[in-house]
Amino acid sequence: MFQFSDSKSIGQGKFRKDGREGMFSNRKTSHEFTLIELLVVVSIIAILAGILLPVLNKARNKGKETVELNAVKQLMLGYQYYSDESAGYLLPGYTSWTTPLVDDRGHSMVMPIVSMRWPWRLYPQLKSLHGTILTGAMSEFMKSYPLTDTFYNYYISVFPSFAYNYYNIGGQYPDPKNNAMNDPDVAVKTNEIKQPSRLITFVSAFSGTQPYGYMYCIDPIKGGWETLPFDPNNAYGYVHARWSKRAVTGEADGHAEMVAFDTLRKETNRWKNRKN
Repeated sequence: MFQFSDSKSIGQGKFRKDGREGMFSNRKTSHEFTLIELLVVVSIIAILAGILLPVLNKARNKGKETVELNAVKQLMLGYQYYSDESAGYLLPGYTSWTTPLVDDRGHSMVMPIVSMRWPWRLYPQLKSLHGTILTGAMSEFMKSYPLTDTFYNYYISVFPSFAYNYYNIGGQYPDPKNNAMNDPDVAVKTNEIKQPSRLITFVSAFSGTQPYGYMYCIDPIKGGWETLPFDPNNAYGYVHARWSKRAVTGEADGHAEMVAFDTLRKETNRWKNRKN
């Protein structure tokens, strides 16, 4: 049988005869943080958060910009397909006639006015409604919208993510203020476009309410916003410079750009079908 000659001393954490402390000592060896040390740590975390959060937000917004740029590129591909299949005629922004159409669920349009607007007439040329006509906030909003609602198709026809510059390209039929068939400055066929790389066709849109989107835009001169200061809550001709005072544009030749608000309002010829 084993015997411990000094078990009492060891159990109570006392010093052994050789002067060393017992293995079960009660002496506290852990370090406790003082209030000052805790405050220093909290301050460091706050400083790091202040540095990192803007960086993360900038990266997140950059990703959203890229998504919108890609969406308008896909939209322009469908736009060009429409023209190719229509003997060179460009997509009218608004028509006085209706067209039998079905939506992305295979349902026929209930309200005739829906097929008069451009979004659902362009949809057959696109692989998807989302990532083209709808992107970002408007796409997320419509994904959560009740699919059985009568106004589903109507809302999409009025609030696409991109506004169509159809007062200057494509036109609307008929409109006393903008009869595309009689206005030489409105391109209705691809061969009538004078500067394809500098004619805005689609642009980031804003109706003045959430979520973002509207079916057409009004150029700075006609809309009276060529001298107005920037305000993110203002719907300047339904154009929205939501990306650090820049808007996504789809040009008539099919390429996409990020264009500054000041450029959009000052370079008015980019909205018009003119040579200079």
